[in-house]
Amino acid sequence: MSILDFRRLLPELDKTTEWFLEEIVYCLERYASMNKEEAYKALVTSRLMELLTKDNPTWMWREPAFHWAMCIVYGFDSYWWHDTNLWALHNQYVKERHHPPMKS
Repeated sequence: MSILDFRRLLPELDKTTEWFLEEIVYCLERYASMNKEEAYKALVTSRLMELLTKDNPTWMWREPAFHWAMCIVYGFDSYWWHDTNLWALHNQYVKERHHPPMKS
């Protein structure tokens, strides 16, 4: 079993939302220097996962995974995007990697 077992937590996940969650883990690993296990734990215990279980997860798609990763690291009420270094990393992530799968 993969460490990224999001369907065990949310069996109704669609492929796009699962992709977003995996990308958040990637961002936590790459930009917050967490290992995969730490990143997964940070995500599944975050306010984001709590909201996903109570709401339609498609609202999450409005922001790229980097955004949610930084919210997990710095807090959901933070203004992390005012940090020019983090904003540059956000832009780099979006250009290089943010390509959500399209629904068929």
